[in-house]
Amino acid sequence: MKNLKLTSISQVQKTAVKIGGVTMGKGFCVIAGPCSIESQSQMMETAEAVKKAGADMLRGGAFKPRSSPYSFQGLGLKGLKILARAGQETGLPVITEVINPRDVSWVAEFADILPTEPLGIAVL
Repeated sequence: MKNLKLTSISQVQKTAVKIGGVTMGKGFCVIAGPCSIESQSQMMETAEAVKKAGADMLRGGAFKPRSSPYSFQGLGLKGLKILARAGQETGLPVITEVINPRDVSWVAEFADILPTEPLGIAVL
């Protein structure tokens, strides 16, 4: 994680960061995908549609905080692996949120971008 480059909307000067073939911070960037990764087939179908529609990056939620511990909490590591595979197969960089600091190493292993709160982004 030595090579993280932090960006923030509060900076006076914009930061442009290249992620794969996409440059964030220069022009308009479309990031699309499901709120929650539920299966390999769902993610691949979505990734192909996102690519076909012309989006720049693929997103998907691997961790889903809920008020009840008995409701769906996301696929976690399995979801990250599914997201990474969908990104590789479509050639789209992937982004997913970090809900808990303990998950940073997992997310950093499988995603190209780790959004943090508030409005900061760590780019790998």
